[in-house]
Amino acid sequence: MLTDSDGQDVLGVFNEYAYTLECKGSIYSKIQITAYSHEVDDVPMKLGGKQHIICHNHGGAQRIFPLHIENGLCYLHQRYPTVDGMNTLPQQIMTSDKVWDPSLFDTNMTLKELIKNFPVSTERDKGFYDEKGDLLLQFSEAVQKSLNEF
Repeated sequence: MLTDSDGQDVLGVFNEYAYTLECKGSIYSKIQITAYSHEVDDVPMKLGGKQHIICHNHGGAQRIFPLHIENGLCYLHQRYPTVDGMNTLPQQIMTSDKVWDPSLFDTNMTLKELIKNFPVSTERDKGFYDEKGDLLLQFSEAVQKSLNEF
């Protein structure tokens, strides 16, 4: 059972998912939940993130679930439902019922290819790369200098 940001209890449906009784919650796979078209912002609020999962449901409805962070790991708080809850609560499907193959999202590129394909998407990034996507020499030298000082 999960509780959304409106205080509504729902039955969380986690297909193809790992859960252990020993955990306070479940350490989730951001990729698995995102692959089911939900938005996962697991950046801590103390670092400017939202620390939640937004579930997009049929008809445009959304549910937002807060995430708990402890010792650097994100948890989605879960608890066992009552018998009555099993029969009456709405369901929130969190992951696909298809076989989960996490290797579908593996990156099969060298580091050089990854860097070359890295998107320049923010104002902060502009000026670090030339029009071909290569790292500008002055930035490369600045990075090397800071690494040497580290």
